Amino acid sequence: MPEEPPFVAGLLTGLRSAEGWNQAKTEVDFYDVKGILENIFAALDVSGYSFEVREPEPFYHPGKSAFIICNGDVIGSLGELHPTVQEAYGLEKPLFYFELNFEKMVECRREDHTVSAPSRFPDTYRDIALLVDDDVSAEAVVNCARKVKAAEIAR
Repeated sequence: MPEEPPFVAGLLTGLRSAEGWNQAKTEVDFYDVKGILENIFAALDVSGYSFEVREPEPFYHPGKSAFIICNGDVIGSLGELHPTVQEAYGLEKPLFYFELNFEKMVECRREDHTVSAPSRFPDTYRDIALLVDDDVSAEAVVNCARKVKAAEIAR
């Protein structure tokens, strides 16, 4: 009997965000699962994939599932479980499932990796420029700033 390839699978159900006075009580949906997969693919540098709607697996809800295709191969699927499956297991809330063939997913990783040098001028949140006479030392400017005792400039 041939050995099954390694699969990665996940389930998602319930609220999209933790409960709180300022959080909407929005349930997760198909697009949350799709977004999670897109983040996994980005982190693993998987490219050239697409989500295609085809005849669904029998355990998926019709119209709420897709296959993940890469290089012409099916590397996984995602979708909402069929209501009869949920009922059979006594599940009251919609349940979203995904599975990925790990070996095929790794084959879809990009071969070339682009690396760029960091900026010579990194982002800053605050900047200050001063015009002082040439005879004023940097130490004098720093000491003056420290006398103000403002946390933002006294570091």
